[in-house]
Amino acid sequence: MLAAIDSRPNPYLTLGSHPDIVERLWKQISAAMPSECRSIVCGTPALVQPESGIVFAFAYGTQYCLRLPETLIETAFLAKAKTSTRWSNGKVEDLRQLELGPGWIFGSWMAAEIEWCKESFASFGKEKVG
Repeated sequence: MLAAIDSRPNPYLTLGSHPDIVERLWKQISAAMPSECRSIVCGTPALVQPESGIVFAFAYGTQYCLRLPETLIETAFLAKAKTSTRWSNGKVEDLRQLELGPGWIFGSWMAAEIEWCKESFASFGKEKVG
């Protein structure tokens, strides 16, 4: 389920994620993309490659997640990107255990994430959702 960002009132406050997370995705990261990619996916702020429909970032409560092409995974891990997080309640969550597919990491406000997302945008534009 895909919706425009203006389809919900106060999307920075009403979509279940911290407003700083929504701002990171919708203002900081999306501003570096070559075309509009902000969207609401299943009620969650996200970035979607417009040609292919592939989600390459989404807000996740007080975290955000980025999908990287295979060519960037090693680079991200060398930069200390993580696939798991420990929530404030002590629960550990690993993105590799969710049904998201490969290439997902938790964002951490690294400057390199902007370039990684630009590469994701370009790479995922060549694929098509089945």
